[in-house]
Order: sequence, then structure tokens, then C-alpha cells
Amino acid sequence: TVIDRDGRLPVLVGTKEKCDEMKSNLLAVRLDPLKHDVLVRTFAYDLVVHQLFAISLLTWLQELSLSCSSLQHVMRTILINKPLYARHELEEPDGSEPLLLDQVWSIGNVLWKVSRCEFQSFIMSLMTTDTSQKIGFAEKFMDYYDRIQSQFLADDHEHNMSMASLSVQFFTVPTVAYTLLEDHDAFYTVTSAVVQHLRLAVDKTTDWLHVSTITEFDMSRFSYVIEDIRYLLAHPPLPWTDERREWFMRGFKNIVHIFSWIEGMEGFKRKFNEHVEYEYEWDEGFQLVLNFTSTIRHMLKWIRSDNQLLGQCVQCVSAAVGSRPHLSNFVERVVEARSPKDGVEKPIACQAVGSELWSVDVSVHWPLRRLLGRLLSWR
Repeated sequence: TVIDRDGRLPVLVGTKEKCDEMKSNLLAVRLDPLKHDVLVRTFAYDLVVHQLFAISLLTWLQELSLSCSSLQHVMRTILINKPLYARHELEEPDGSEPLLLDQVWSIGNVLWKVSRCEFQSFIMSLMTTDTSQKIGFAEKFMDYYDRIQSQFLADDHEHNMSMASLSVQFFTVPTVAYTLLEDHDAFYTVTSAVVQHLRLAVDKTTDWLHVSTITEFDMSRFSYVIEDIRYLLAHPPLPWTDERREWFMRGFKNIVHIFSWIEGMEGFKRKFNEHVEYEYEWDEGFQLVLNFTSTIRHMLKWIRSDNQLLGQCVQCVSAAVGSRPHLSNFVERVVEARSPKDGVEKPIACQAVGSELWSVDVSVHWPLRRLLGRLLSWR
């Protein structure tokens, strides 16, 4: 339909009274009871004309800029540096007015489909020729990253119609990604967005994630945010410094925090002399962990490239495993281990997590244990 293609469809042009009457009639009709109510609004004719003219103007400027590099430079400078005389509620905390590009990031979910596509196409056409200007766009994007992702998660449009889809244009460029990681704490910012939105599904009593409260629609949208972490860490690790270890650990702790909500969730005790009456739907939680698989693979490459960082990560994950109430039942065990000095196997005493199947809950979700086991294999 026209609505599916363009994002909206004018149904009547007339007086305000006739338009309001038509709006009431449309709201009273639900074509499909399984879908949301139809969104109907009444606009002034002049406003719609200005909107259509603005879209045509964006298209014309984009086509013109392709043959004029000087015009591209002027428009990039205006977007990044030009103050916008906007409403007072859009002012920055220090009282300064936001920039024109700030307004674009802020109102992404208000625009309809065609206008979103034109805005994104326009911005991408300005970024393709100048790496330094792309970094400027990316820095502004990171300033509004949490707001953009919140709008995307609450929106009903596809990912490629959201401003959030521009992340792949920034994070997959090594120069831009390294700048965002070092100067704008991008690893922590992106992982914090995941923590913030998953926190809504965490049971405050058990501190476990209730995946069943997350709809399939929301789960598919979470996967895009998780993909942003993979884009950032897909590049080769940088030479390590204390500052780089600090920002990496801030993001890594967020990942561990998420895994602590998943660790041991949806468990059930083994029954004797009778069949299990009900088995939890574990596939939803498992799918969530699978979304992190490629991200973890890249993250481990960064960790393995530095022994000092590896030690910090082992301590972080070990503390998280020991802090979970259902995993703190440590018991003494004697195991045969090969000495690193002479290579001879000797019995050594160690502490292990007790996992008696007849007394504790059994779960398939153990991301912290698996992550710790992988890290310890490199020690």
C-alpha cells in the first residue's frame, strides 16, 4: 500500500471540521484487530506543503552535491557547526543552543518513512568523500547514541528506516571506530545501551532476566544493538596502554553484568520417580546468548592480545561468578594438574562450584562459566 511504501497517506483535503470528522471515522474502524490502532492526524495544508517541498529540496541538494565537492564541504560544515534556533527544551545543559545535526538525531522517530530515507541518504552522501568529516558526524552520533537506540526500540519501522542504521557506516571504518573507542568511550556507551534496555526485564527478587517478558519484536531489535558492539571490536586490537585497558574494562564489565542476569536462569530441579511436569522454554534465552556469540569472539581477540588485560578480565568474571547467590556454594576438590615448571602431574587442592543435580536447579544458561573457562585456558 501507499502507507507501507511512503509511511503515510493523505485521505482528505478540506476544512478543519471535515478533516476532524474523517479522523474520528477512521479511528473508529480497525481493519485488523491484531495490529495497533491506525494513527491519524490532522495537519494544516501549509505545513504539508512545506514538508513536501523540504523533501524535494533534500533530493535536489543531494544530486547537486555529487557534482560539486565545494557544496558538499559547505553543507557538512553547516550540519556540524551551525547552531539551530530551536525550542527551549532542546537546549544543551550548559544553556547553549543545539546544532542543526543534533536536531536531526533527536527527531528521527517523528519523521515518516520517506523523510527518514531522504535524511539518511543525504547524510551518507556527505560522509563518503571526507574521512575527517565522517569522524565529526560519528562523534555527534555517539553523543546521541542512547537516545537514537531508545527511539529505535520504541519505533515500529524497520532498522534500515531508522537513524540507528547509520552505526554500520561509522563503526566499520577502522579510523572512525578507533577514534570513537578512545575519545568517546564507545565500547562503554554501546554496552550501556544494552544494559539499560535489558534491565527492564530483570526480576528484582531473583536478579535473573525474564526473557519471556521480551517480545520477539523487541528481541530482534536488541540484536541490532548487540551487532554494534561487534562492529566496534571487529578491527585489530590497538597497542595497549593503561588508558586503553581502562575504557575496555568499562565496556567488558557491562557485558559481564548482562551475563550475570542470564547465569543459571530458567533452572528447574530434577525430579525422582516421576516425569518432569513442565519444562521451561529455554530457547528464547539461548537465542539471546547466541546473539552475543560473534561479539564475544571479537572481544576475546582483544583480551588475548594483552596478558595484563587478560588477568583483569579473569578477576572480573571470577568475582561475578562468586557473587551470584546460587553459585557461591564452593567446595574443596583435589584434582590432578600438570605443573607449569616441570610438567609433572601432581594432586592440588582447589575450590570448585558444587553442582549436585539432585539438590540445585539445572539450567542450560551458563555464559559466565563458559567465558571464565575460555579465559583460564589462556592463563
